[in-house]
Amino acid sequence: MKPFAYVFCLRITVLFFAVQPYLRAQNIELNPSNPSGVVPDSYRPGTNFSPKTNAAAYYFITNEITYSSVRLFEIETAMNYPGVNSIEEVMLVLEALKPGITLTYLHCDRLILPILKMPAWLSSSSDNSSIPGAGDPNWLYYNTVPPADYNVWGTLVDSIVDKISNQWGFDVYYEIWNEPDNFYWQGTPQEYFTFFKNTYTAIRSNHPTVKIGGPAVASFNSCFGFSLPQGHLDNAQYDQTIIAQLIDSSTAWTMPLDFISWHEFDPFPHSMAQEMTWLNQRLISSGHGIVPRIISEWNQPFDLRDTDFSIGFMTNYVLNSLKYGVTAQAVASWQDFDSSTTEFHHDYGLLSWGALQKPAWKSLYLMSQLEGGSIPISLDDSINVAAAAAVANDTLRILVSNYQLPAFYETMMYLYYEKHFNSNDFVLENLTNEPHLDSIFRGLIPLPVTSSLTSEINQAIPFYHSADSLFNQGRTIHVNLSGIVGNHSGSFTFVDSASNNVIPVFDSLIADGYTRLDAVNFLYPTTGIINAAPATFADSLFSFHLPTNAVAFIEIYIPELNGVNSYASGKNGCFVLYPNPVIQNELTIESKATSNDGSATLLNSSGSIIDQIILGKACTTIPTIGLPNGIYYLRNDESGCVQKFIKL
Repeated sequence: MKPFAYVFCLRITVLFFAVQPYLRAQNIELNPSNPSGVVPDSYRPGTNFSPKTNAAAYYFITNEITYSSVRLFEIETAMNYPGVNSIEEVMLVLEALKPGITLTYLHCDRLILPILKMPAWLSSSSDNSSIPGAGDPNWLYYNTVPPADYNVWGTLVDSIVDKISNQWGFDVYYEIWNEPDNFYWQGTPQEYFTFFKNTYTAIRSNHPTVKIGGPAVASFNSCFGFSLPQGHLDNAQYDQTIIAQLIDSSTAWTMPLDFISWHEFDPFPHSMAQEMTWLNQRLISSGHGIVPRIISEWNQPFDLRDTDFSIGFMTNYVLNSLKYGVTAQAVASWQDFDSSTTEFHHDYGLLSWGALQKPAWKSLYLMSQLEGGSIPISLDDSINVAAAAAVANDTLRILVSNYQLPAFYETMMYLYYEKHFNSNDFVLENLTNEPHLDSIFRGLIPLPVTSSLTSEINQAIPFYHSADSLFNQGRTIHVNLSGIVGNHSGSFTFVDSASNNVIPVFDSLIADGYTRLDAVNFLYPTTGIINAAPATFADSLFSFHLPTNAVAFIEIYIPELNGVNSYASGKNGCFVLYPNPVIQNELTIESKATSNDGSATLLNSSGSIIDQIILGKACTTIPTIGLPNGIYYLRNDESGCVQKFIKL
């Protein structure tokens, strides 16, 4: 061995072992007696809802979750329904879809309705050919271009919004189009902005308070006609994006957006910090002003879906998006789009075609169980390890996810976002061959220092080895509850490659000779079961090993928190309301907050108090005959929990 290589490898080895103990062990510090406020609604999942089977639709409604956001495609369905050729017919179809839209609206805090897919009868093109490279055979060329007549289009859009927002009284988010940088838009960029402006005008003219936004681009960095490099971008590069152009255009038109939306199918959450920093600066500097930021579709790339990577990714992505200021998000999608020839085929769904609950969904479901008061957390590594905690009554719940990619990709993200390089820098240094670059990261091939990039690559070698160790060995998690003494019992739940994971169980049934249908039917009755084990905090400490790409959920009962913590469980503090929507003249309120008599406040959609209601021990029935049609809220005066209902 040459002396240079020996010294080189010795330096790497010393650095590697120096950082190993710190990076493997992760300390989580929290004080359950000191909540900072109500848990964010983003702890409850958001999703694009387009179920393909009755079983998936039924579970969506019956799982007792109020989704933070739901993106629904019923406007597209109504405009493009077979045989429909006029505005009047679209309105009839939309009215027929009302029960499903209403039910979805009742089960979410935020309903997003994209306005997309130009109907054939209104299109400026009669070309019914398929689009080369399109991933959706149901989209033909005439669906992707401007309307033949903007007056007719404006009347159609105005009629749709009038029905949903005025007649039905629904407060929804209208998102103009979908991924105009993708095959969904075949017009020119200028035609797109003209289309956006005309659609905005058609909505806003008669509906000054409804929420309008977009552009729902395929990624935050999307541009028309070219791609930006991966990795660190400066402001001048972000200024070329479609999002930047839409912000500038809407400001120039004096048509401010009510929200900005985009999609992400990137396995790395590292870019969020710089994206949100630029976006907020741009909204302010342009004169537009800050508005909600919504990731209206997100997931991992094809190769990582339905793998162990998806388990840790889901909760990690939600918690990082919340940390960096994303207002809302909706994962794509609730159920797999295609039946395929195998049950788990890297599709988008949280549920499979047979409505089996994937481990990715179970990790999100566990996060939705965080309720009550949010507990601030001190965490060593907040990129790969994400954690959240909440307290309700006498129960502390903690969720921890460990999302880790192979060391090569973690090191690339480190160089991109910590050291501010991008893929163009690697091209300039002729460092684009992944196996060769991986060998450099491993310390097997010396890299001469010829630039700032090559210097940082050499200095990143210890990071690579630490990331490699973390990927292969997982982490030790130490949870410390300050101010809590003595032993406390509870439960501990894992979702990982083996625990609470239906995919390997399904595969084993297929290996034993089950058909796909038989395996699904065998597993479906138990698909919602999440197994937990007993756990004990001894003098405020709890330690455990968290494998790579796994999620842990801890539930600890701490009686001394009663009287100190004012946050109640939503499940125990709300109501069961029926019928909902109210079609007749009575609403029954089944109180779950207390065995004693209590009270509730009835509010309208503007938050104005309509009535005070005395609750009985079990059920209370109130007349609704005098209430105008619309949305109402019932607030439990004891717990503060709020439940929505609709009067039709």
